[in-house]
Amino acid sequence: MNTRKLNTLKAIGQSRIDDLHKLQNLGLISATGQFFPAGIHYPPITMYPDDSPESFFEGYTAPEDEGFVVYVHIPYCARRCVFCHYPIVTGAGEDEMAQYVELLGTELKLWKQRLGVDKIKAKSVLIAGGTPSFLNPKTFERFHKIFADNVDMSGCSQVTYDVHPQDLLGQDGRERIKMMADFGSDRVTMGLQSLDDATLSAMNRGHTAAQAQEAIDAMHAGGIDDVCIEFIFGYPEQGFEQWVDTIEKAIATGVQEIQLYRLKIEAYGDDPGPIERLWAKHPERFPSTEESIIQKAAAAALLAEHGYHENLTRVFTRKPSSISHYATDQCCQLLDCIGIGQSAFSSLRDRFSINTPNLSEWFERVSSGRLPLTRGLVRDLDQNTRWHLQLPLKNSRVNKALFKARTGQDAALIFRTQLDALSEHGLLTEDEHQIQLTSLGRFFADEVVTQFHHPEFMPWPQSDYAKGPLSVAQGDLGLSGPVLNAPTVAASCPLRAPDRVWP
Repeated sequence: MNTRKLNTLKAIGQSRIDDLHKLQNLGLISATGQFFPAGIHYPPITMYPDDSPESFFEGYTAPEDEGFVVYVHIPYCARRCVFCHYPIVTGAGEDEMAQYVELLGTELKLWKQRLGVDKIKAKSVLIAGGTPSFLNPKTFERFHKIFADNVDMSGCSQVTYDVHPQDLLGQDGRERIKMMADFGSDRVTMGLQSLDDATLSAMNRGHTAAQAQEAIDAMHAGGIDDVCIEFIFGYPEQGFEQWVDTIEKAIATGVQEIQLYRLKIEAYGDDPGPIERLWAKHPERFPSTEESIIQKAAAAALLAEHGYHENLTRVFTRKPSSISHYATDQCCQLLDCIGIGQSAFSSLRDRFSINTPNLSEWFERVSSGRLPLTRGLVRDLDQNTRWHLQLPLKNSRVNKALFKARTGQDAALIFRTQLDALSEHGLLTEDEHQIQLTSLGRFFADEVVTQFHHPEFMPWPQSDYAKGPLSVAQGDLGLSGPVLNAPTVAASCPLRAPDRVWP
């Protein structure tokens, strides 16, 4: 890219630096600049107490249409990526992985018993990990047979897999791709994270940029058209020109969707990654907060220039049909989601649980006929009301009528103080029908939605924030009592329409 274009992109990034400093002075963003992903779960996933299947399911009834979003976690990987904060397993033998797949079937049967159904009706499915595509073809085939025996796929709108480029190459790769396509999948996600070979090596990704392109081509040749590729910005020793080059290469692949993630240094899962130790030893190798913000702004500008639209926060697609139905079902529509496998989470309309991250404990519990959830929370009315606002707002928009139908509360009334403050500073807009983030608000979406956290669930100590009009999260909403097990209501962010006109 020529110098003039690079300077233009840097200027775009600099405008966001000005916004960053303004929002830090207002007290919205931590003065340290550290990042915490919000608007994914509430309360945050690391803050759940111990729980048991018996107490977790007390009072729960299935949705009226008996449909669920289904997540399957397969923890096995060829290697551990430096940035990964989730429990994964490397060096496992084929027998162990085969046994794990068999026990996924047992866990599905335990869920069927809890729900009183012959099969679990899937609305959408995500098969992730870990690396599902790391399973050898024979075990991968067995997984699909077990899943189909326990899950009714007749009403499933989409099946998405998380895959690794190396697993899609050669004869074994072609077999895996065919299995995915035959199972009804037309969408995969590859967490490439970079297309610079030096950075890929530093991340311990185990593939090259050329292999990434080869894998994308193999997916298309195998009949899977919607390929999403993901990238991390703010990585150690990742310079601006190198980052821009990666985004240009990503656009040139011709994929339908590109996602951007900011590097997370502090653990947001159950197993702090090597990146924490690297930060502790060599913080000078990491880009500053300002440099990371410039990288994000430049990437967003380049993507928009080439026809990629941010239809969900940090998710850029060329056409609406390419988006993850799992993401919209779970984070926007707030549909009941069942999680299967080690460390998988289940997000139901008034409660949330996490399976044990300890693989040995998962094997023992499932083998003995017990669901492996070990932490969870049945949300009270305050927590559930915040959850219903934060997830749709962070990822898309809040439909006021549906919010009231689901919670019994008026969002414009109970959150009036926060809404007015955020609107005054250009971070959200509101009309009689909906609440949504502005362009500025979406750029800092994770920080904006913490305005709707209860103080006890703020990601950073209050001392990390400047004293300003956005520095204090509001306390008790004045809501108390249990959550009524209300029926499922239609989507709060209808994003799937194939004829959607982009704004």
